[in-house]
Amino acid sequence: MNEIMKGMKKSIPIALGYFPVAFSIGVHTPFTYVPLFNVMSTGVRLISATLIATCMGAWLFPREDEA
Repeated sequence: MNEIMKGMKKSIPIALGYFPVAFSIGVHTPFTYVPLFNVMSTGVRLISATLIATCMGAWLFPREDEA
């Protein structure tokens, strides 16, 4: 467990790690309240928001290979 914590400290700062979560909430909110997206089921809206947020997080904060 201690090795995991050391690896986390070397990675991106904790505040930036929460960016995909906050972005997912920001994407999911219009999916919920905009009438255009009412044709989508709740699960599809949630998965879509999660995929958009993770792609944005991966694009904005790419990991460098440890080769």
